[in-house]
Amino acid sequence: MQSDDIALMQRIAARDQQALMELYETYGKAVYSLAYRVVNNSVLAEEVAQDTFLKVWNRTARWDSKRPPLARLLTIAQFTAIDRLRQERRQPAVLETRSTTTPKPSCWPMARTGRMARPACKF
Repeated sequence: MQSDDIALMQRIAARDQQALMELYETYGKAVYSLAYRVVNNSVLAEEVAQDTFLKVWNRTARWDSKRPPLARLLTIAQFTAIDRLRQERRQPAVLETRSTTTPKPSCWPMARTGRMARPACKF
C-alpha cells in the first residue's frame, strides 16, 4: 500500500470529511462498477457505492492498514451488493403509477418535516 493511502485512511479515522471525498474521487468509479456488475441496476449500484463509503467512514477502527484500500473497498462493495440483492428479493416489487398531470408545488409534502404529509390536492 502506498504511504498516501495509509495517510488518507488515517485522516478518515480522524474523521476528516475531505479525506473521505478524496477516497471517493479516487476509488468511487471502481466501487460503482463492481456494484453494478453484481446488482445490474444503476440506481441500486449507486446506493451500494454510497453504503460502501459510509461503512468505511463508520468502521475505520476496523480498517486493515496492510491491505490496499481498493481491495478492501471492493470486498465491502461486493458483500454490500449481495446483501442488497437479498433485500430486494425479500421485498415485493412496488409498481409505480404515473399521473398524466404534474401536481402543483403547493400540493407537494414539505421536504424537511421529517415525515410525509398528505397532499392538499387530488391528482
